Amino acid sequence: MTVTIDGTTGVSLVQDGTITSAKLQDGIVTPAKLSGVTQGITMADQWRINNAIQQGSAHTETVINTNLERCDEVNFGGVGSPMTQSSGVFTFPETGIYLVTFTATYYVPDDSSARYVYTYIRTATDGGTNFDDFANPLTSVPNPTTSTDFASATAHAMINITNTSTHKVRFGFASDQTGLRIDGSSSINTSFMTFIRLGDA
Repeated sequence: MTVTIDGTTGVSLVQDGTITSAKLQDGIVTPAKLSGVTQGITMADQWRINNAIQQGSAHTETVINTNLERCDEVNFGGVGSPMTQSSGVFTFPETGIYLVTFTATYYVPDDSSARYVYTYIRTATDGGTNFDDFANPLTSVPNPTTSTDFASATAHAMINITNTSTHKVRFGFASDQTGLRIDGSSSINTSFMTFIRLGDA
């Protein structure tokens, strides 16, 4: 329909319901034009401990720097670019606000117990040299009624990653029992880390 507006003819009015997605030029709708619209979650990843790790010295943190693998189940649903790690120090693929969780399963063999077990998420802003506590929930493993007993704990942290070169995260655990171990498997998540980017930094 062509009408005259302020003495100018040839102005075409588009009626409701006449524009289809096929009529939009490819790439014409950019994020900059979507004011107030967010993209949602653009990154999600999971890593796990693939074999048990023995607690080191009692009352001292054991840093998890080995026996790590990215989840590789056939129906694993990672989103976006994955996390990377070197000797247990994890690097984020892009800046943003991340929800990081660490679920750990512990066991004590023989007839012993652990009065306390800390599950650590530690962060650094200097490239991975000096780490500070971010989260460390406490659990315990009771004296087993059989040969082995288990317990688990989950640590949560919402981390603001403003620089992927300097902002790092690592994981660890500590207890009063040198016989304690953190469980691991290469075929199922028993002790594992989840990384979800929630939004921009």
